[in-house]
Amino acid sequence: MHGVVEGKAMAIGLGSTSQVALDALSDEVLATAAIEGVRLPLDVVRSSVMRRLGLTTSGPFDRQVDGLVEVISDATTAFDLPLDEDRLCRWQSALFPGGTSGIHRIAVGRYRDHDDPMQIVSDTPGREEVHYEAPPSRDVPAQMKRFLTWFAESSPVRLPSNFGLLCHFSGWSSH
Repeated sequence: MHGVVEGKAMAIGLGSTSQVALDALSDEVLATAAIEGVRLPLDVVRSSVMRRLGLTTSGPFDRQVDGLVEVISDATTAFDLPLDEDRLCRWQSALFPGGTSGIHRIAVGRYRDHDDPMQIVSDTPGREEVHYEAPPSRDVPAQMKRFLTWFAESSPVRLPSNFGLLCHFSGWSSH
């Protein structure tokens, strides 16, 4: 669909939309990483986004950045697909391609199942402070099922994913 939109934009004199798509997705990836306090190198992000958009690049490669780009791209372009356990687990696998978070091994592509609590703790040795403790692992499948049901039931009604309809409302011909 990106190629079709690109062609139609050029046909009506708008020029290439690739730069707009590159900038928008790059900004979203950088902002998403910043939420976690991570500053990603702009050249790595732009290179990953260019590969995702099918553009030529010889820029740097980072599997974790590629995973984040894939997740954000899927969430924003395939928003009409159901959010389910499989999709969430695939996103998590993409975000942790090596099966680690830092130097810690993590359960990838599945819900956690360890007995010890998952906590957000400040890192001052001897004066640790627990800021958050997640529900016990044994409760996660039921909690996630409840969340996914709520998400599906509360999501707004969407138009069918039909490019012709999109073109009609945007003023472009679908032919």
